[in-house]
Amino acid sequence: MKTVNISYPTCWEEVTSQQLLVIASALQKKLPRNTMLLYLLCHLSGLRVVYSKSTLPDGSFLFSLRNRPFRIFRMGADIVATACKHLEYILDSIGLPECPIPGINKSLYDIPFENYYTANALFCAYTQNNEPTYLRESASILAGKKQPKKLLNAYALWFTGLQHHLKGMYPNVFAEGEQSDVTPAKQLHDLLSILNKDEPQLDKQIMQADVHSVLTALNNKLMKTQQQ
Repeated sequence: MKTVNISYPTCWEEVTSQQLLVIASALQKKLPRNTMLLYLLCHLSGLRVVYSKSTLPDGSFLFSLRNRPFRIFRMGADIVATACKHLEYILDSIGLPECPIPGINKSLYDIPFENYYTANALFCAYTQNNEPTYLRESASILAGKKQPKKLLNAYALWFTGLQHHLKGMYPNVFAEGEQSDVTPAKQLHDLLSILNKDEPQLDKQIMQADVHSVLTALNNKLMKTQQQ
């Protein structure tokens, strides 16, 4: 008996940029949950369901490999169900996959704080207004050039994961119950006021510093303030 080995990402952190494009495209289809999980399994592992007019008597499935469509094999329903369960994190959780924009570190290391802050403000505007223009502008700010529309849904998934990730790393900066009616300009002014030691000439240096350097400094200052 020949063995067929298949692989697929079992958590967000294993999802590559290309797999994220597949996931984002799948989620746009609004399929029923079980159908969606099977769809994701096939497209992430390279499987193809061999459709027939009736279900196999033992409840198993017939598959072929996408790169070898004429090699058909049977897979038990329990194995398929287990594999689909491994992919439930896609529907039920937020994580940090690879960034779909080439050359951008998924955690935004080595990115100027100014670029992140502007991209984040635009992304928040997109989530509030559901206006795709904001999403595309957000991606373009980080990339340094206009990004194709086909990347945007994957970018939205990644940026949501990035926000969640940064909240975990810097809980004092991204505290729960933040004022949603404060404008990005006012938020930035307040942030710089905390870091520039009453020397506004330092603002340009802060804006050009690495994202994580700025957020670490801000998180530490806010933590000390709360402890006083």
